[in-house]
Amino acid sequence: MFVSILRSALFVLLFGVPAQALAASPAATTVAASGITTSSAVLNGVGTPNGEPTTGRFRYSSTNPVTCNDTFGTRVPAVSGTDLGTGGSAVPYSITTTGLSPGVTYYFCAIVSNTSGTAFGAVLSFTIPSSPVGQSFPIELPAESVRAASAALADGPGRRAERSWPPVRCRSEFAGPEVQARLRSRSGGPPASS
Repeated sequence: MFVSILRSALFVLLFGVPAQALAASPAATTVAASGITTSSAVLNGVGTPNGEPTTGRFRYSSTNPVTCNDTFGTRVPAVSGTDLGTGGSAVPYSITTTGLSPGVTYYFCAIVSNTSGTAFGAVLSFTIPSSPVGQSFPIELPAESVRAASAALADGPGRRAERSWPPVRCRSEFAGPEVQARLRSRSGGPPASS
């Protein structure tokens, strides 16, 4: 604190103006969303404080505002913002939004503010997937493999159950082609079809 006061006083003595008089409005850049799931996304932006205490936030909506402003859609965070400091360099920031609806395209923009003004980034969009990210491939394993594994698990290590198990079909909803091939080769299942 003392160093900051001393630096400001020295600046005024040397140049005749307070350092804050040389501060400027911030700059904002919207960066593509990341970490998109079926109900959330990480909104990304970059803000340049330009010499004053600065905060960053976002606005998003399922309606395209065309240009960024501080009134459309939902503000995140609802109050305040991410502290971006007082420097002159660009500072990246991110905020995770939740409660988004599957299959909907959302529009968002970065907003950066300090006492000299507010800057708005471009409006970008992302779409929440309708189903879990990744491909779905059914896998069928021979019932004998499943019965043996189930029996070992049911009776604990070192004990084998003598039971009659009904036929079982197993599916792996999120296995890719390589995993399917490995599982089929280990289980003696049918070869992969192409």
